[in-house]
Amino acid sequence: MAASSTAETTVPQLIRSWDPVVTELAGVFKAFLEVQKVREEWVEQEAARRDHRWRAMQHQFQQLQSEVGQSSGSLAQADEGDDSHHLTSARVSRREQTVA
Repeated sequence: MAASSTAETTVPQLIRSWDPVVTELAGVFKAFLEVQKVREEWVEQEAARRDHRWRAMQHQFQQLQSEVGQSSGSLAQADEGDDSHHLTSARVSRREQTVA
């Protein structure tokens, strides 16, 4: 029984000796969790900013596509009114005159 009483008194003493270490570790862990929380908030804000920029870029690209589609459509209509084969033969004639 003497051995068990020594163990009983040693365990509480051991726990008390570890108390400052455990308290310090708890403080370090708490600080780590706070840093992680701040980092997570920053990451979420940055993701929202990037998402906003991406959507704005997509919108600008769609507008550009629309403008290009409208301008190429008006060019296609203008080409329909021309006799493009006459233009080609006129260019060939000019080249032949330049060569001769």
